[in-house]
Amino acid sequence: MFLLFLLALLTPSLSLDPPSISEVFYSNVNFYIQNEQNNSTGTGLWVSDQPSGKTAEFYKGTEESEEHLLRYDLHKAYNLVGNAACNKDDLDGNAPLFWGWLVNSTYSSKVINGQTYDAWTLDIGYAMNTLAVDSNSVPKWYIRSGPQRTVQIEFIDWKTTIPDSSIFDVPSSCSSSLTPSSQINVGCEARATMITRAEDWVSHHVPYNQGADYGGYREDCSGYVSMCWETAKPGYTTFTMPTITDKITKAELTEGDCLLCESEHVVLFGGWADASHTTYVAYEETRPGEGTVKRVTPYPYWYNTACFVPHRYKSVC
Repeated sequence: MFLLFLLALLTPSLSLDPPSISEVFYSNVNFYIQNEQNNSTGTGLWVSDQPSGKTAEFYKGTEESEEHLLRYDLHKAYNLVGNAACNKDDLDGNAPLFWGWLVNSTYSSKVINGQTYDAWTLDIGYAMNTLAVDSNSVPKWYIRSGPQRTVQIEFIDWKTTIPDSSIFDVPSSCSSSLTPSSQINVGCEARATMITRAEDWVSHHVPYNQGADYGGYREDCSGYVSMCWETAKPGYTTFTMPTITDKITKAELTEGDCLLCESEHVVLFGGWADASHTTYVAYEETRPGEGTVKRVTPYPYWYNTACFVPHRYKSVC
């Protein structure tokens, strides 16, 4: 009996609490992206001052460079990809906690590039979110693995300070007064019909399968939202949805609109779940093994919050 007790004391717990990660940080990074079209790698810089409402990400890959700047203090997001013009989006409210998802995560050890780390994973929404830390609880890897692509960020020199506030300066190419259009084209697709169609897939729990269709629509996130909007079959993709939508603000969101992350996912907005507009009812076709769900979701999403932007289908009544 004593031996069993001693073994229990020496056996590491598998229910460790997640580490407390600073929302103020600076790190050079390596990134690795795998998707259906191609794989890309590169280097970059990730800087966050969440209490001040500022985040900056700079990436230079084998094919093109990207710059993403969130200025909640200015209520603007600035995005530069390659040689394209600066894309600006409106931001509402305060900057969300990037590491807030950790409170709902579960612990496991994880081997990455031959090295074992303590890791915490949140398996909810369209992807599986993982943070791996070293023995001092310093972040080493952030991984988001979804059905369309997997993003791995390796932190090279994690620091909980910001070296220079000028890193959050708005790029000169973004300084014009041009703002995204929020003009809504009057059409014929009624919002009540959108929600009814969304509920149908939920009730039938349509599985996630990009190679299959249900009622003529592709069984993935964008195929599902296309079905709710009754677009042409088999549906648009997250990359082509901007051609049939207009960007709107958080304040303009209403049933039948969507939260679109062009590179990864789209969610149909089913209405606010609380008076403070911090959570909403989301309809989404998530990932293999979960399928179509309806659930209360933090605004704008569980994670990858910088990517999700409110959009409205142009042909809506």
